[in-house]
Amino acid sequence: MVKNVRRQIKTLIICNDEDFEIVKRVLNKLLSPVDYKIINITEFRKRLGRNIGSFADNYARIYRKRALKPSRNLKGKKLNIVVVDYKIIKKYWEELERK
Repeated sequence: MVKNVRRQIKTLIICNDEDFEIVKRVLNKLLSPVDYKIINITEFRKRLGRNIGSFADNYARIYRKRALKPSRNLKGKKLNIVVVDYKIIKKYWEELERK
């Protein structure tokens, strides 16, 4: 997505869900040459002088309001947990390499 609009970007803002330095390094490699600044949302908030939220913040807020209500906890719903271990990941990587 970014490669298609890279000339229009002046600053790329990354949310703080992951380690910013690692994300920045990976983006620099993937999108090189990078002719725009890559900053995290904390730096962006400092520049604006106000507290703004990311999409991740919005989803977390919705989850807290709806899913974590005490009445919902009493109902209880069975979760469909998918176990993913190293063997499964390795198997899928090997399949991708064959293709």
